[in-house]
Amino acid sequence: MKVDKINNNNKTLVINLLKNINGLSIDNHILNNCHVLIDDNDDIVGTISFEKFSNMVVIRYFVFKRNITNNDLYELYLSLEKELINKNIDYSIAIINNESVEEVFKYLGFSKIDKNKVYFDETKFLKTNYKNNEIYLKKCNNNYLY
Repeated sequence: MKVDKINNNNKTLVINLLKNINGLSIDNHILNNCHVLIDDNDDIVGTISFEKFSNMVVIRYFVFKRNITNNDLYELYLSLEKELINKNIDYSIAIINNESVEEVFKYLGFSKIDKNKVYFDETKFLKTNYKNNEIYLKKCNNNYLY
C-alpha cells in the first residue's frame, strides 16, 4: 500500500469510489484536499480529506474498503496530518455517527469531546444537522519523526 495526494491521474478513481456512498455530495474544494490509499494493483482503497474552519479542520471523505488494516488507515491519516501541520492547522475534528468508525478514530489518536463546546464559525454544533452525532478531536502534532 502507498499513500498519495489526489492528482489528475487518480481523481476519477477517487470520484468513482465516493459515488458509491449514498447521499454524499462531492465538493471539488474538499476533494482537492484528498489523500488516497492505493493498493498494489493501483486501485484506490481509501480516501481522507478535510474542510477548513479557522485553525481547525473537519475530516471529510474518510472512505475505505473494509479489508484495510488500522496501520494502513493510520498512514493515510498521517499523510493528511503532515499537510495540516504544514498549513499551521491546530486541530482535526471528526463528526461520527457509528461505533465502528469511533473505534478507528480512537486508534488514530482522537478523543471524544463535549458537543456543547464546539462551534463552526459562529454556529453552535448543537444547532447543526449533525447535532445527534459524536465529535472527536485530535491536536495536530508536529512532534512526529518524519
